[in-house]
Amino acid sequence: MTGRHAHGRGRRGDRPGGALAAVLAGAAVLATPLLVSGAPGAPAEASPGRAGQVQATTVDPSRARIGPVWRAELPDACTPEEIPTEPSPVLPALGVEEAWELSRGEGVTVAVVDSGVAPSEPHLPADEAVLPGLDSMGTVPGSETVTEGPPLSSSDGRTDFHFHGTAAASLIAARDPEGTHVVGLAPEAQILPVRVYVTTEDDELIEAGYGTDVGRMAEGIRWAADQGAQIISVSMSLPTDVPELREAVEHASAAGSLVVASAGNARTADDDTPGPRYPAAYPGALAVTATTIEGEATDDSIPGEHVEIAAPGDPAYYAYVTGEECYTGGGGEAASSWATAYVAASAALVASMYPDETPAQWAHRLMVTAVRTVPGERDDLLGWGSVAPYDALSFVDDGAAPGPPSPVHEAPSVDAPTFVAVPERPEDPLEAVRGTAAWWVFGAFVVVGGAGLLAKAPRRRG
Repeated sequence: MTGRHAHGRGRRGDRPGGALAAVLAGAAVLATPLLVSGAPGAPAEASPGRAGQVQATTVDPSRARIGPVWRAELPDACTPEEIPTEPSPVLPALGVEEAWELSRGEGVTVAVVDSGVAPSEPHLPADEAVLPGLDSMGTVPGSETVTEGPPLSSSDGRTDFHFHGTAAASLIAARDPEGTHVVGLAPEAQILPVRVYVTTEDDELIEAGYGTDVGRMAEGIRWAADQGAQIISVSMSLPTDVPELREAVEHASAAGSLVVASAGNARTADDDTPGPRYPAAYPGALAVTATTIEGEATDDSIPGEHVEIAAPGDPAYYAYVTGEECYTGGGGEAASSWATAYVAASAALVASMYPDETPAQWAHRLMVTAVRTVPGERDDLLGWGSVAPYDALSFVDDGAAPGPPSPVHEAPSVDAPTFVAVPERPEDPLEAVRGTAAWWVFGAFVVVGGAGLLAKAPRRRG
């Protein structure tokens, strides 16, 4: 992006995941590389490099192998090179200090539909920052073998064996105690964890049905809306329009929740399935793509008509599941997971300041004030542009702003300019007389002047 919208102001992906999970019905990317299974009951289709692996939509404990076969190993923690020594550059690029003068997300609940959220001090303390939520995974086989880190099973979604949900939650609402380098964009919002998968890396757990699944995703969105979450963050996507998922987004919108969802990662997508990603592409959802920290489009994201807004997807400074501070990125790979979290946090700031507005109005504020080159135009790479939280908070909607139409105000009518023809000058009835009179005056002047000259001429003496 080379230009900037008049409202906006100036503006780096992912912790490497393991092997990709198998996909049902041509499933697609989640954000960091995470795949989502397709419609329940759809034929199984193995993803590249994982032939024969199938994700179940429901888990049958009687068929699951229990015991030491589950490695249940915690993903690698941060190495010293990954521990941040300075604050994230993303928040200053988003104008966070100005935005925090107006809103810090107080009173807003953001549901994170993901791998769960592990509370930890000082960034994500239980109850204060992470509410009891939903764990749709049940008791995971091998839970008893986990001796360190978060458990495999929970009753309220407040565990995260994968790290992804905790990272997203901390980008949204991590508290900012003095002397730390991780803070969320909406540090006074509360997180409602909605755990819909356990892992994308452990083959045996995935084969038993503990990977990602569209049915559980839809269930999680509906449940979060029923609990009153104003914002529902979904860093997952798939290329298939599944009725169950569409209905879940419609349900959330009707209940007063704004679904903020990933528009998809190109580097983990199947090249044979271009096009919109869901649930981001549904009406009632805000579709987020990832950019560089400068707000420029990258090849890492999936373009398309479904893209509505953009945010930085690289780097990400977050709280790890063990409570450590970590960062990923800086290498130029923009992840839509992190971009989705930043937009969800921006939406929380807006919802906190304007609690009486509708989800459509919150989304409109974010889109209409986004930084873009041409104020009245969107494109398939960045949508309406890069999110600008302060501008969204200070925006006054009267329907006149260029960009997406206001959901509550009609655009002022602009009358076409009226061209009034200049009438021809009417004919002057005395015009001929005036011409004749002018000649008589001229003639008289000549006669009188001539007489005067004769009078002054000297006479010859005879």
